[in-house]
Amino acid sequence: MDAKPKEVGSGSPSHLTLRDLTKHFGSVQAVDKINIEVKGGEFVTLLGPSGSGKTTTLQMIAGFVEPTAGEILIDEQRITAPAYKRDIGMVFQNYALFPHMTAAENVAFPLKVRRTKKDRIRQLVTEALEMVGLADRGNSYPKQLSGGQQQRIALARALVFRPRIVLLDEPLGALDKKLREELQLELKRIQEQLQVTMIYVTHDQEEALVMSDRIAVFNQGKIEQLAEAEELYERPNSLFVADFIGESNIFRGSFTQSNGRFSLSTGKRTLSVSELAEPPDEEAQGALVVRPERLKVMNAGADAKPRPDQNAIQATVKEVIYLGSERKYILAHCDGENLVARHQVGTGEVELRPGDEVIACWQIEHGVVVFDQPSRGKQPEQKE
Repeated sequence: MDAKPKEVGSGSPSHLTLRDLTKHFGSVQAVDKINIEVKGGEFVTLLGPSGSGKTTTLQMIAGFVEPTAGEILIDEQRITAPAYKRDIGMVFQNYALFPHMTAAENVAFPLKVRRTKKDRIRQLVTEALEMVGLADRGNSYPKQLSGGQQQRIALARALVFRPRIVLLDEPLGALDKKLREELQLELKRIQEQLQVTMIYVTHDQEEALVMSDRIAVFNQGKIEQLAEAEELYERPNSLFVADFIGESNIFRGSFTQSNGRFSLSTGKRTLSVSELAEPPDEEAQGALVVRPERLKVMNAGADAKPRPDQNAIQATVKEVIYLGSERKYILAHCDGENLVARHQVGTGEVELRPGDEVIACWQIEHGVVVFDQPSRGKQPEQKE
């Protein structure tokens, strides 16, 4: 059954459900049995590297690509209608504005298609332009607007008819960093103001962390983990998520248990790990993940004494990178792979220099355990 489009300006935000959504392109499985439930008014980001399946998933929701199998439901009704009948707003990276129309005419276009009355169109277009901060640019043509202004007009056009859901395909990717960061906050403000359901695609981890209520991390057509930003960053459930979301120090090896305590053996050292909810199999392979800001670095002098509740590694400062609010230290150690630490500037810590002998340490509970076998432990949560 096809859901009936809602009237302009009516109803509450829609609930989206994907059930075993699958897409094959010949022998290539682009999307493999995706299951997601998105609550009405929620901002969910599909995050992953190129070719991971996130854009194909968005295109199937929009109706641009036909699923090989599975279902798309909006408000519990299965959607099979063509794209133009799905009552879904869409914002593209390249804006897709009509160059021969003014900004106001571009915003009005979806209302005219729906045969909305002229006085209602004027009202809604005015409200939409005010919402994106461009009430004074309604008579401007796209070529007279900056990239950021064009993207605001594209957003206003996608929202003006009060769609059931808004889909955004890397809409800020063509903008410079400062403007992109400004529009991230502006877009989130508008979404919260309207309480519209938004599905956002990006490969930018920081953008996803800033904007999203929840993030679905895609890898090879599957969802590795679906969770809130803090959960993904602090408690990744796979090595892929730990490595893809932000920077990580990753120690690979096998897990063992002795006298009730767990440890990771890398072959050159043994590192203590926090108590595990599920004891690992004998010699289970995996990794210990430590975020750079959790790694504390001190000069390796006589007074450098890590506490018993810390892991510690001797290292040498290889490089110091000044980033304004913090310094990033690249550390060389005997395992052959570099460590990365980040210290906030102005906290009173001793500034280190290349060549300094140091001790890098971290609280045992700040190391996150992930296993090589995806079937181990808790599965990716994909439904509420």
